Amino acid sequence: MKILSKKLLVVSLIVGLSTKVLADDPPAAFQSTQASTPGVLGENTAEGGAGVYGKADAKGAGGVIGHADDGRGIYGESKTGVGVWGFSESGIAIVGDSKAGAAGIQGQADKGRGVFGESKTGQGVWGFSESSNAIVGDSRSANAATAVFQNSGGGDLIQAGKNGAFRVRNNGDVFVRGAKIGLRGLTGLTGPQGSTGLTGPQGPAGPVSRAGCICSWNATDSITGFCSAAGGSGRATGGIAECVTAAQSASTGACNIKCTDN
Repeated sequence: MKILSKKLLVVSLIVGLSTKVLADDPPAAFQSTQASTPGVLGENTAEGGAGVYGKADAKGAGGVIGHADDGRGIYGESKTGVGVWGFSESGIAIVGDSKAGAAGIQGQADKGRGVFGESKTGQGVWGFSESSNAIVGDSRSANAATAVFQNSGGGDLIQAGKNGAFRVRNNGDVFVRGAKIGLRGLTGLTGPQGSTGLTGPQGPAGPVSRAGCICSWNATDSITGFCSAAGGSGRATGGIAECVTAAQSASTGACNIKCTDN
């Protein structure tokens, strides 16, 4: 490994003490031409310590910057913990930017989650695009779904559009607002006849009929049958059936109303 620096002071490692590299004319440059030897190596065996710590106070500056023409600019690896951890009190913890059509941030896992987003009060994962799809999911398994939605708190599984134009409740009920889509389906089979309803209340009494003569315009009507409905007797005069009620006399002049063809 070649060390390039002016007036570089190296304090040798003493057992139990840390090694410090100081330069009175910064920056110190470390360069390695072997793949197995890193250009910069930082190691810390204490719990919660940092192997490499970078700090920048100026706006727009980087505490640690990694650059690679073809490989990884920054590479983090951990057997059981977090490979790369980003933290910010008010800004974005980690930003990935790609200008060549590749992914800005890519998550990959053999068995676990490739990308995991978690938030206590905001969105766990947020996707935004000015001219393309904000979020795209793809699964190559015939036994798996492209997207799975779960709400352990009991709220809606899916909400889309303003004011919940489309939403799916936690129990699977679907609500859609807007115009109907598709043709009307076939009419279903007629259901079985229902049971007879309850008998309604008795209606009011009808008007009382006026006693008098009952006439028939058909001379062939039966005098007896025609007049029996009125409770009287009848006679035929000149081919016209004339009858009087029981309350009237059966004499010729008892019924003064004659039937005419009007």
